[in-house]
Amino acid sequence: MSTPAHKFITTGLKKAVIEREEATRLLEKGVFAEAVAKYERYLKKRIYDAGAWNNLAYCYQSLGQNEKALSCYRRALRIAPQDPQILNNLGLCYQRLGLWKEAEKYFLKALKYSPEDADLLNNIGVCLVYNGKPAEACHYYLKALNLTPDAADILGNLAAALIQQKRFLEAIICYERALKSYSKDVTLFYNIAGFLEMLDKPGISLKFYHKALEQEPGALPALKGLAACLVRLKAYRQAIEVTKKIVDLDPQERQAWQIQGLAWEGLGENEAAARCYNKALGLT
Repeated sequence: MSTPAHKFITTGLKKAVIEREEATRLLEKGVFAEAVAKYERYLKKRIYDAGAWNNLAYCYQSLGQNEKALSCYRRALRIAPQDPQILNNLGLCYQRLGLWKEAEKYFLKALKYSPEDADLLNNIGVCLVYNGKPAEACHYYLKALNLTPDAADILGNLAAALIQQKRFLEAIICYERALKSYSKDVTLFYNIAGFLEMLDKPGISLKFYHKALEQEPGALPALKGLAACLVRLKAYRQAIEVTKKIVDLDPQERQAWQIQGLAWEGLGENEAAARCYNKALGLT
């Protein structure tokens, strides 16, 4: 006995809905490879679902497959060209690929449809800094801070943009506000330490490198910054101990070998310094 056509349609629709729901559950659990398979099967039947293309792109991005993610985001955008979430995600994908001008373009498009999104304003600021426009970036950071006045990450980004313009006193005020807002941000401590070194205050910088390492003991940028700072202070043996920790974590970390070479050279141990410099150059 034949089945009526409308029953086939209803059954097919139910299966597609179930498959999409399963894919979304897998995405939410972080099981991205399995979610990809589910979304791809679903999208063979429902090719005009912009949300599903967006989610598939996110899965690919989470798996480090940024080119595939980009293709899926573009597909989603063709279906829903005014969706601010898709435009924002496309911008983030370009950002991860280091294509800052493209990222800026899509963030600005997203802003037309979501003008009071602080994260979006912050992302535009980041792109503008990378595109060599720190003064313009400050405009967007300040707009974001009007919406979220205590956002430590945005305050830190604003400080960095101000430093590029040599507006040091304003940068200090931003860093102070950021620390009051959130005093456990490793990146914030690291950036403040670097700023203080630039102002030729290596002794005070040490305090912030140590604070960063209290929060995240194996943070390589903080360890390298600390080691370089110790060399500037002529605390050569301490610098060597720190660089040994770094190369234990990553034996191919060339900057750490370079810093250790400088420390050995400071101690007059030229042979040890030469060995480190060779490692830094990848010669041994």
